[in-house]
Amino acid sequence: MSLTLGAVLDRPMCCAEQESERYLMLTIRAAGSETRRAPMNLALGIDTSGSMHGSKLARAREAAGLVVRHLTAIDRVALVTYSDEARFVAPTTLLTSSGKTELLYQIGRIEAGGWTNLGAGWILASEQVAKEALSGDDSSRTINRVLLLSDGLANVGITNPEELVELARQRSSIGVATSTLGLGADFNGELLEEMARQGSGRFQYVESPRQLPDCIQGELGELLQLAARGIAVDVAFPPGITFQTCLNDYPTEITRSGVRVRLGDLSSGEVRRIVLALRVDPSASTPPLDTVRALAMFTDLRVGRGQEVAFPEARFRPASPAEVDQQPIDADVEQEMALLAAAHARKEAIRLSVLGDPRSAADVLIGASQRLQGSHRADEPAIVAQIHALTAQASQAQRGLTPAHQQELRYQAYLLRESRSRFDLPH
Repeated sequence: MSLTLGAVLDRPMCCAEQESERYLMLTIRAAGSETRRAPMNLALGIDTSGSMHGSKLARAREAAGLVVRHLTAIDRVALVTYSDEARFVAPTTLLTSSGKTELLYQIGRIEAGGWTNLGAGWILASEQVAKEALSGDDSSRTINRVLLLSDGLANVGITNPEELVELARQRSSIGVATSTLGLGADFNGELLEEMARQGSGRFQYVESPRQLPDCIQGELGELLQLAARGIAVDVAFPPGITFQTCLNDYPTEITRSGVRVRLGDLSSGEVRRIVLALRVDPSASTPPLDTVRALAMFTDLRVGRGQEVAFPEARFRPASPAEVDQQPIDADVEQEMALLAAAHARKEAIRLSVLGDPRSAADVLIGASQRLQGSHRADEPAIVAQIHALTAQASQAQRGLTPAHQQELRYQAYLLRESRSRFDLPH
C-alpha cells in the first residue's frame, strides 16, 4: 500500500448531558517507492507581459530549460506564453533528443511585452494537457499538470478570480492539476493560491527572480516522486456528530454521510494532516456516542489504478463531567491546531493591515505566538522557529506590512495549512 493512514481525536471523552466541540485529525503519509516513475504530461504557462522584462524573463527561460533538460523521453512538455494574448511557443513535444533541442531553441526566443491575459494562458496550457491526457494509452499512470507562472494581476481576458478558480477546479476533476508560481510582490496571491488549491496542485511565492529555478526544480522533484494522485478523503459521521469546518481550508463538499476533503497529489515520504472541527450532541444519538469512519480514495501510481483504504476508526467515549474536564488533549492534535491557528493569524493580519489597522494585525500575530508557547511541544525546533517568526512579523505588522510582507505571510500560512516545505530557502 502506498499510503499509511492515522486518525486521532483531540479528546475522545464526551459528556452525555451536554454538547461539545471536538477535533479529528487524519494523517496521510505516502510511502517511498522504488518502482519506475510515472511519465509526465506537462504544460508551462509563462507570463511574458512587459513587467517580466529583464532578469525575470531570463530566470523564467532558465527554469523552463531546466524542466526540459531534467526530463526524459517518456515525458511530454508543451510551452505557452501569455501577455495580451496566449500563444503556443511549442505544442506538446515528446522529450527525445530532437524534441529537447527544439524546445530549448524556442525557449531562448521568448520575449516580453504587453498586458497579463492570465486566463487565456492557463486555458491554452490546460487544454493541451487535457487533450494529451484523454488520448494517452496509459492515462491512469501519467502525471498531468500545468505549471503557471505570473508576476502580475490578470488585467485582460478573464479577470474574475472566481471564474478562474472554478475553471481550475473543473480541470482537476478530469485529472489535470494546476500548480502556480507568483513572482515578486504584485501578483494576486489569493487567486494563484486558490487556483492551485482547487486545481489539486501547489502554490509557490517566489520573492525574487534568482529563486525561480530552485522553485521550479523543487516542483519538478516532487512530481518525479509522486506516489498517489487525486487523493480524496470521505468522512462518515454517526447521528449526533456534525461537521463544522476543515481548519486546513482544503476543498470540501458535504456528502450524504458526512464530508469529502480533496487533497490532490502526494509525493513519496510526504505527510498531510487534515483537522476537522466537529460538533458533538449526544442527545441526538442512540446509542449516545459512536465511531467516526474515514476512507481515502486515490490513484496508486505504482500500479496505475484506483485504490480505497480505510483509516483507523476514531471512537468517542461517554464519560462523567469530571472525567471530561480532566482528560488531557492529544499533544499531536494540539500542536497541529496551534500551527493552523498561526496560519489563520497570518491571513487575518494581512486583512487587518489592508484595512489600516496595524495594531490589531500585530496583536493577532502575538496571540498566535503565545498559543504556540503554551503548547506541550513549545520546545521543539519547528515550533520555536514559528514562535520567533510570529514575534518578528508582529513587530513588522506594527510598522505596516508592505506588499512583499503580505505575500510572504500568505505563503507561510499556506505552507502550514498544507504541511508543506518551501523550495526557495537561501543556499
